[in-house]
Amino acid sequence: MSPYLLAFIVPIALSPIRKRSTTAYVFLVAGIWAVFAGLRGEIGGTDYFIYKEVYLYPEELISRLYTYERLFIALIRLCQALGFSYNGFLLVVAILGILPSVYVINKRSGLAELALFIYAIEFMLPYSFIFLRQGIALGLAFLALDALMDDRKIGALLFTVIAANFHYSALILIPFIIVNREVKPGVRSGIYWTAAFAGIALIIISFSELGKVFAKGFVNKLLGHLIGGGMTINPLNFLEIYLIFVVLNRKRNKNSHPALWNSFDLVLLFFIFGTIEAIFIRFAVYFKAGVLILLSRAVDKKRGIPGESDDGRDPVPLLGRLGSMSVRGKTAGEIANALFDARVLQIGVFCYYLAKIVRWLLLNVNDVAVFLPYRTIL
Repeated sequence: MSPYLLAFIVPIALSPIRKRSTTAYVFLVAGIWAVFAGLRGEIGGTDYFIYKEVYLYPEELISRLYTYERLFIALIRLCQALGFSYNGFLLVVAILGILPSVYVINKRSGLAELALFIYAIEFMLPYSFIFLRQGIALGLAFLALDALMDDRKIGALLFTVIAANFHYSALILIPFIIVNREVKPGVRSGIYWTAAFAGIALIIISFSELGKVFAKGFVNKLLGHLIGGGMTINPLNFLEIYLIFVVLNRKRNKNSHPALWNSFDLVLLFFIFGTIEAIFIRFAVYFKAGVLILLSRAVDKKRGIPGESDDGRDPVPLLGRLGSMSVRGKTAGEIANALFDARVLQIGVFCYYLAKIVRWLLLNVNDVAVFLPYRTIL
């Protein structure tokens, strides 16, 4: 497992370089991850071998080849014409997906090193090892988000169209870009609290004996997704939604673009739909890019704005009502401020995502993907 952990902490370890040159930092981090993904040996589940067969024997598998998107087919043909081996092709795919993502995260995030650490766990590993086509589309989706945050909708749509020619799922970004606008604070708060309490209820149900006894139909299917690893939802996913909800509202950044907050709202909705069918999580990944940037700003002492939300009300009403209560001489407000201190949040977020990926790797040790131990062609 140590090669994975070392790969994840690359952006943190190279932090001194970022202080000198952000350009060198971006290319170095992206380059190391691309090599890490490109030189792997038979890691990535059935997709690894399917893409390998198509790449090495395109004429024999011509019918399968042409089920892929046009630009992905063109990329295969180009790499073949240049004489690249299959691992050379994997290296190119990794660069196309990782480099633009690292560029945008470094540019837009509050605490870039922590944001890239989370990116490595949530995006880099699955989307450069398994879901190759969507990995490239995801890199272009980051560029679309970057353009949208500059209010360049035409540029955002152009990146989305290109992304869709690597993976059709990116088309879901088109209506998001067209109708993107500020949502009223009251409506947004209602979405947050509804999703938060729904997440808590689902966690309680999944662990309670009462839930196991009476689970039928929808709940039964939900519990099937909650149990186990892989790419399905597990209890940590719901805990993540609630924690991010609290963090974003305690350390709200008033200057963040509506696209980021709207991304967060859509991730909540897709995760709820994901309890019914896990395929919705594949769509949510495009909007998790915005959540990642928001989270990095929320835990950054320079960007994070504690206290009030944009509408002037307490972002966590429950804590506001309990503010007069005290525990050992400290009010609930003082305790909350200590718990949501930037340093505490940074350590908490780091430990949470580290625990999440360790759990995922261990649960998939005997799966078809066989991520452990890490193997290279060398």
